[in-house]
Amino acid sequence: MTQHNKAPYLIFGSLVLAWGLAWPISKIGLMDMSPIWYSAARFFIGIVAALIFLTLSKQLKAPKRQDLPFILSIGLFQMAAYLMLLNWGLNYVGAGRAAILTYSTPIWVTPIAILFFGEKLNLMKSLGLVLGVAGMFALFSPWSFDWTDARVVEGNLILALAAVVWAGVIIHTRFGKWHSEPIVLLPWQMLLAGVATLVTALIVEPNPEPNWTPSLIATLLYNGLAATAFGFWASIVVTKSMSVVTSSIGFLGVPVVGLVSSVIFLGEELTVGLGLALVLIMAGMLAMTKGNNVQ
Repeated sequence: MTQHNKAPYLIFGSLVLAWGLAWPISKIGLMDMSPIWYSAARFFIGIVAALIFLTLSKQLKAPKRQDLPFILSIGLFQMAAYLMLLNWGLNYVGAGRAAILTYSTPIWVTPIAILFFGEKLNLMKSLGLVLGVAGMFALFSPWSFDWTDARVVEGNLILALAAVVWAGVIIHTRFGKWHSEPIVLLPWQMLLAGVATLVTALIVEPNPEPNWTPSLIATLLYNGLAATAFGFWASIVVTKSMSVVTSSIGFLGVPVVGLVSSVIFLGEELTVGLGLALVLIMAGMLAMTKGNNVQ
């Protein structure tokens, strides 16, 4: 393997680590700033970094008119709505559990694709659905989830909604028609997401009172630069450089890193139910990935 061929794998490993660590880091940052303003600040840091990088690398281009559906879909839903829901849910749910729950997205994608887009259900997809549903049951079973705590229930429902929103965007990107390279649309999607998040923050919470601690600033810089600007760019490089199977399997590492780092840095408890849910959901996603590549 040449040095050139190693580059996508190094980028991919950095991406999985960056997105996995973002869960406990975000949890720390949300101690000093409300979820909606934290989302807005993270986006604008990422936007500035992305615009500088794309300008210097001469990749900044105006989008085509036909690109508007993907700018709206990814900018408003996958970026803005997903991140606001994610940070909102993190207020009530442990970072490790949140990482597992929001990465259950393929479990929602497969039945939607089958019911509304005529995608065929084969043996591996069926196995993946069964494993995924079993994982969700383990995640919300009475022995691993406190159904009497209204705030915890609310937080988990919000995170599940985030996963469904992401699933809808995946369906659009899978069955929609692209007119430009994803890297061309990225800054415009991020800009739309940032503006939408800021407007929402000004309406919902016009007088924010963040506690500007060094840890808050550090977490915002990390999430804005590493998880947002680098993360979105790296995800495009990975999906263009690797097979769908390789990238899909690799992304399974994100919730694993999220869970392990939350246990290490936040002292969150790794329960049997949580561990079982992680294994079942990841196995389900792996089966679905293989099923999607069966001709």
